[in-house]
Amino acid sequence: SYRLNPSDLSESMGNGSFYAAVSELSGSSNQWWIISTGTVQNISRAIELKPVLTAEIGYALMSLAGDSKLDKDGFIDDDVYSFGKITVNGRSSPTINGEVQALDTRNLDYTPLTSDDKVEMDLLAPIADFAAASGSAPTYIDVEYPPGSGITNTYVDLTDGKVVKVGANYTLNKLSDPEGTYGDGTLIVDGDLKFGNGLANDFVIGDGAHVYVNGDIVLQKDGTFGAGVVVYSTGNMSLDKAAGSDSTTFLVEGNLTVDKDLDFNGLIFAEGSVTVAGDMNLNGSLIAGDGFWLKGGYNVAYDDSQIPDYVLDNMIVYVTYSAKPGSWTEVPVL
Repeated sequence: SYRLNPSDLSESMGNGSFYAAVSELSGSSNQWWIISTGTVQNISRAIELKPVLTAEIGYALMSLAGDSKLDKDGFIDDDVYSFGKITVNGRSSPTINGEVQALDTRNLDYTPLTSDDKVEMDLLAPIADFAAASGSAPTYIDVEYPPGSGITNTYVDLTDGKVVKVGANYTLNKLSDPEGTYGDGTLIVDGDLKFGNGLANDFVIGDGAHVYVNGDIVLQKDGTFGAGVVVYSTGNMSLDKAAGSDSTTFLVEGNLTVDKDLDFNGLIFAEGSVTVAGDMNLNGSLIAGDGFWLKGGYNVAYDDSQIPDYVLDNMIVYVTYSAKPGSWTEVPVL
């Protein structure tokens, strides 16, 4: 099967067998070299194919299934993809500097795709089974953050790459509780994570922190996610109002809901739906498995520099119609 890194294939059939060797064609971009050698009773023949296989993630907005809605006018700088229909309810069509690919569009004058031209995606979790990972109990630290702000709060201590694990639901809801995390370590919650509205100030996830939640994430306060932050949830994630610094990554297996505005630099990926109630400014990419609904104004620009390389390496987005197989030809047996 075709992915970004196809593998060799060998099988036996009746009195014979075949071996298909797959390699990237030297000096060619996105072109592969397949040599399939079949052997029956010590007689071998070989055929070759050099297909061009393209894979891209260059979409500002994507919906892999379901319908999508754009409620107000906005600006989108790059391509838009939806496997369902896109409904535009603003006073005028959005300004889109790119192509719109959708199976069924309304109020958008673009040629729809055929039913076979479906984008597929495979995204591997940064930690395959983080619930089984080990870590220390939370400890807290008083610190001024951001530096020079004059704001000092109590945070979960993730300095020096600490791995902190809570083996149950974790709720931060009292004035004496920490306001977020500080440091570039990892917080693992084997249960739901909640930042309640009883917190004294907005919460902060410090630069470089990784937050893995084996459950839902509920953030009832406005918050800031620092540069290089990765947040992974096996359930749903709901935010009141949030801002993401450079290269912030949300990976959500359920639905993502933002009740107010979202100002974000990075990648938003949810296997379910993505709903933003307020205005959204996004530099990076938004990918929803089951449709996106932008209820406010929007200014979206695709920027792969805002997506960490290791996330891109684990992400496969491809379109079936982008494969150009060519013709099989017989070649000498190697």
